[in-house]
Parts: sequence; structure tokens; C-alpha cells
Amino acid sequence: MLLLSESDHIKREPKVKDEPLQELTLVERKREQSRASTRRWRANEQLTLEALRHEVAQLEAELKTKLESETSRAPGERRMEVLMTKKRFYLAQNMQLQDALKRRQMNLVHFASLIQRNAQASLFDDAFLAYATKRTQETLRAMNLHHHREARLDRVFNGIHCVTATTGSTMHYDLHKDYVGLNHVVMGDLVWAAYQDKAMYLSLEDRAVDHEKIRTVHANMVVLGIKLWTVTNPNHILQRYLVLHRECTSERYCVTVTFLTECLSPAPHALLYELFTRIEATKTTDMTIKSVMRGSYSMENGSIDEANAALEVNVFAQCRFETYLQAGQLALGCR
Repeated sequence: MLLLSESDHIKREPKVKDEPLQELTLVERKREQSRASTRRWRANEQLTLEALRHEVAQLEAELKTKLESETSRAPGERRMEVLMTKKRFYLAQNMQLQDALKRRQMNLVHFASLIQRNAQASLFDDAFLAYATKRTQETLRAMNLHHHREARLDRVFNGIHCVTATTGSTMHYDLHKDYVGLNHVVMGDLVWAAYQDKAMYLSLEDRAVDHEKIRTVHANMVVLGIKLWTVTNPNHILQRYLVLHRECTSERYCVTVTFLTECLSPAPHALLYELFTRIEATKTTDMTIKSVMRGSYSMENGSIDEANAALEVNVFAQCRFETYLQAGQLALGCR
């Protein structure tokens, strides 16, 4: 058995002592690394926390600024929002009203067509037309404005004497003039033709915009349809039906004009145009004709302006009749 020398023993002993030291050094190094890692993590966490705090502070500042700005603009914006809400509501309501109006107009057109159909049917009822004519004749022939206590004094236009009187809501008028050298049949035929001829009628009635002959009942009765604008509202067009009737004898010519509304109720205006041959003048060379036009205009469905306009039209028409007669534009004879 070999024995170690002292020198060998001394040399080998430190080697045995170094191994624990190395192990301690490794553990310390790992601990240091762990502590360093922990310090870095804490440092990173601290940086992250500071960054978050800074970001929170910045966001809070921005929010505060925004709230202050919104607070300063809030009243105006609220008013604008209310106005926009109202606008949207009114637009929706307007669309609903337009739809309702459209449906109502369609219904109105339908009802108007039904009324028109019924009116057209009544215009072909000879008994109805005869009754309307008779009523007009009885009413106007019983009128005598020359003895009416409320009659205005005569006003003369181109030799045409005009007397008017207002009873209640109705204005009555009487136009009369004597003509020498004319024939009552010729004058009556001119009036009869003027109402039936579209061009002539439109030239006499300046408010008329349309004219049509609906039917000829017989030789002495005709039904016409006219459209005319009103004096108070030129954009408002009225539909009127005229029932013309005439009577012709050797001494007298009478033309009755009965105005009817679109529903065939009596219209505001009605007139009776009569021409008489004076008996005392028949033996002379120059025959004298007395022209009398009686009319009435109800202001319940019309107005005083409409009544005055109707009177002016008749005065103007009679002046035109004289011009036509003097020009000899109508042949003699009773049709």
C-alpha cells in the first residue's frame, strides 16, 4: 500500500476544498441573476405603470377639455337637435298629408264624375228643362222695377236705360231701349244665334273660357255648357249650364236664359230678353221696336262684383247687337 507524502497530501487537500466553493459561486450567481431579473421586471413594471399613469392623466385632460367644450356648445346643439327632430317629424307628417290629399282628390274626381253623370242625365230630361224655363219666366215677368221703391234712377248707356234694385241678397236689373227701323224677328234671331255661336259668345262674354252646345231639345230650346272665371278669383273656373228658350210671334220675340250650376241647381244669374213691336208704330214706315231685358243676380252664391260684371256684359252685348244689325250680318226670318 502506497502512502501519500506530506507534499502530496498538501497538494491534494485544496482540491477537495474548491468544489464547495464552486458550488456556492454558482448558486450566488444564479441568485444574482434572479435578483437582477427581478429588478429589471420591477423597473419595467414601474415604467409601464408610469406610462399608464401619464396616459390616464392625458386622457382625463382631454376628456375634461371635451366636456368643457360640449358644455359651452350644449344649448345651441340641443336647439339644433330639437329643430332637426321637428323637421323630420314635419317631413313625415307632410308626406302623410300629401298622400291623404291625393286620395281625397281622387275621391273628389270620382264624386265629381258621378255628379256630372247625374247632371248630364238631367240635362236630357225635357220636363226638368221646361220647368226651369217656366220658373225663370214667371219670376222675371212679374218684376217691375219702375215702380219699385228701392229702384235706382235710370242710368243711360248708349241710349240703353238701366234701372237696378236690390231686394235682400238679390240684385234685379231692367235694360230697355227703343229702336227705329229694325225688325223684332231679326233682333231676336241675333240674340238666339249669339248665345249658340261659340266665337260670337266668347267675344261678348269676356270672362268665358269655353263654350259647347250639349243638345238641341227642339227648334226653340237648346242646352249649352260654358266655363268662365270669377271676378273675385280669376284662377277659379266655374261650370255653368245655360237653358235657352225662345218664343216668336208676329209682334213679340222672347229669349229666356236660365243659368244652372254644375249640380243643376239654379245659378245666381237669370235673364229674360223680350222684343215688342209697338202697335201704334206698325202703320208707319219705320217700325219701332221696344227692347226689354230683365235679369236677377243672387248674391248668396255670388257677389256684388259678379252682379255688376253680369250687368256690364249685357249692356255691352246689346251695343254689339246693334252693331251687327246695322251691318246686316243676319238674314231675316224666324228660325
